[in-house]
Amino acid sequence: MTGSDGGGSAPMLHSRPIAVGPLRVTVGATDPGIIARWDDLYAGFPDAEPGSSTEELRVSISHGATGMLVSMLDGIPLLEHPDLAAHELEITRVLNHRKLDSEPDRVHLHAAGVARDGRAVVMAGRSGDGKSTLTARLVRSGWEYVTDEQITFDREGSLIEPYPRPLTLRQGVWHLFEGIGGERQRDDYHRVETSLRELGGRAAGAAVLPCVVLAPQYRRSATNSLIPFANRADVVDFLVSCCHDTERLGAAACAVLVGIASRCPAWHLHFDDLEVASTLVASAWEQAAARPVVGYRRLPGRSDHAGTGRGWCLAADSAAWAFNDGSGVAYQPTTRRFARLDALGIALWEILAEPTPASVLLADSPDEATGVAVETWLEMLAGSGLTVRS
Repeated sequence: MTGSDGGGSAPMLHSRPIAVGPLRVTVGATDPGIIARWDDLYAGFPDAEPGSSTEELRVSISHGATGMLVSMLDGIPLLEHPDLAAHELEITRVLNHRKLDSEPDRVHLHAAGVARDGRAVVMAGRSGDGKSTLTARLVRSGWEYVTDEQITFDREGSLIEPYPRPLTLRQGVWHLFEGIGGERQRDDYHRVETSLRELGGRAAGAAVLPCVVLAPQYRRSATNSLIPFANRADVVDFLVSCCHDTERLGAAACAVLVGIASRCPAWHLHFDDLEVASTLVASAWEQAAARPVVGYRRLPGRSDHAGTGRGWCLAADSAAWAFNDGSGVAYQPTTRRFARLDALGIALWEILAEPTPASVLLADSPDEATGVAVETWLEMLAGSGLTVRS
């Protein structure tokens, strides 16, 4: 789609102001087609109420002196390109970052999400693993759209706040969705922003409860299957790898992810067929309702007199959690290192945190096999900065 400013005397038109988290976002253009396209792409967002936003973003799109379309963000040039589709991609990319920066106390995952009856499926992972394509298929089949890019949790991590930005679909999957892509066949970009109207879908209108975590991975000739994560520590490890905020929020972000892993069963989803994958997503969503919560506890941190006869103690700001399935996780905010713990690792952590004469004796005088395992754990924890010499 190519926009036109219709001449220098055309009046400036404005889009519906939308609330994107704490941001108030508007687009101005002299071409009514550009405004209509923007309002269509962002139809899933609520209206921005006067005075409710802490920051305002103003985007304008017009023809430059060379006839190219020029987009500006708060008066600063953003992109010069002849095709409006390229501007759509760039504006959405910038909005992703601005939203993330405007919510410094929230936990965000690089993930897509869909929901039914207020219960959401979180599909996290790397770019290119098929999250957006699978999300588009699920939305077209009736699931409510949460996001295809950035899952945002509330401060407690108990709810997901929808971020219904346009779905970004790569050129290789356009043929799977009738009416998508159209004339957008330029050689210099291979993605297109897609509205919910084009998919025949609708956005989740309110915050939804995370109930299941999936790690989707599309591979040609893959066996379509759901493979459960081995334990909840593995789920946390996966979520940490997809989280934007562990560096900024440290142990507080990990605590939110631990809570999510406790409440949400998780599977790897391998697929090469969208129809079968959609059925597997529905199956996981249904199974999650019957799965019990796996309890956990926060392990003690370093005490003033902690240490063992081996000369080690926990680093002062190290944090760890143990699940009732026997697995555990630890995080070190200074080194930004994350570790999984097994039963011995959890026991050793508690010894290092608050030793008693009996526990010191256990650490100093194990049998040979246990001694080797303890030394291995001490070396691993030290390598991650979780323990230091006392």
